[in-house]
Amino acid sequence: MKIIYIGSSSSSLSLIPLQTLINSKHTICALAVDDDPVSDFNVINSNSIQSLAFSNSIPVIKIAKNQSGLISKLQLYKPDIILVSCYGRRLSVSSLSTARKGSFNVHPSLLPAFRGPNPLFWQFRQGVYDYGITIHRLTEEFDAGNIVAQKTVNIKDGINKNEATTILANASSDLILKMLDDVENESIAETLQNNQAVSYQSFPNKSDYMVSTLWNAKRIYNFIKAYKGKGVSFLCYVNNKKFKLIDAYSYQEEPYKNMNGSAVIEEGELISFSCKNSYIKCQVQID
Repeated sequence: MKIIYIGSSSSSLSLIPLQTLINSKHTICALAVDDDPVSDFNVINSNSIQSLAFSNSIPVIKIAKNQSGLISKLQLYKPDIILVSCYGRRLSVSSLSTARKGSFNVHPSLLPAFRGPNPLFWQFRQGVYDYGITIHRLTEEFDAGNIVAQKTVNIKDGINKNEATTILANASSDLILKMLDDVENESIAETLQNNQAVSYQSFPNKSDYMVSTLWNAKRIYNFIKAYKGKGVSFLCYVNNKKFKLIDAYSYQEEPYKNMNGSAVIEEGELISFSCKNSYIKCQVQID
């Protein structure tokens, strides 16, 4: 089948599935990305979907911010499928309808939970146990189309957001190939999303990096490990005292040996404290 692939420049959630498709029996007739004027004056990053397209002689469509001329550009390639992975803007229904067999999106959560532009952040913040990938039909409403494929993915403790994204991207590749076979064989099954189970989150702001002793330690630990970085701190109130946490070292259900029954122990840049049914040790920012 002929596929137009739409993604973001260097996200592994765009890059890995594209490489899988290039290696498959299907034809990527064009790649579509945002038209970034800055990139016209710079060398394209070697680890980007544009570079991958160039090395495989795949034409690149630039999508203007107002999407002017996009429909005619898509129509030139007469795609069977439009496949979107990690693209942040809403595409018009007219653009999506240029694909003969439909347009689909790869979303890194188990929809209908965690709709929105940054689902991985909110899954780590909420401390979910079931991460996953969903492929759904694209509709005018973000992340609301019928589910055509879905897979639960195991995310181990302590990994960062980039590692988690790569794991999800690899899982999505297998799911995409199975979905394309189903479309080609006209055996695709579709499931309406349960509107009673919908959750939606927008982009996080500074206050969303706050953690709480009402959370269990595993949730705090994995959230900090996933999103720690230069200039990032996680505000936490322990015994009514404010701490800026910048890393998490360990967690367990039993108190640490040196706590001696205390709810909190401060040791220079380290703090150990109790939270919901558990204990955690973190590094704090010293102002």
